[in-house]
Amino acid sequence: MSGKKQDLDFTTQLVHEGERLPTPNGQPVATPIYATATFTYASMDEIDKVFAGETPGYVYTRYGNPTVAALEKSIQKLEEGAFACAYASGMAALHAAIFACQLSPGATVLASQDLYGATLDLLFNVFGSFGINTVTADFSNLE
Repeated sequence: MSGKKQDLDFTTQLVHEGERLPTPNGQPVATPIYATATFTYASMDEIDKVFAGETPGYVYTRYGNPTVAALEKSIQKLEEGAFACAYASGMAALHAAIFACQLSPGATVLASQDLYGATLDLLFNVFGSFGINTVTADFSNLE
């Protein structure tokens, strides 16, 4: 084995796929968890370039952070996808997935009557306000 990343077993690559930031005293063995909302820079010029998209970096966790980026990179590798997108909650992920379907007013969504209450609220009230209809059915016995 030459030690190159592409020579490693798929599962080994998956474990190490997340982004690593350089540290002054070596690299951590595991991807660190960045439990922060904001990031600091040495100067306003540096952070201005990050905000403008001229330089890669993180400014506010709601827009992205190294922990989430590492998770997304690992899921992308695991699923062999073009990209992955992590969400802070299942409801946020569900909202994005339904929104990505680009449903137009008058479209109908068929849903199980046994869905989580907040999911039914999202379908009936949030998407309903955009003219998208939801019909529920009992999926427990499909005969």
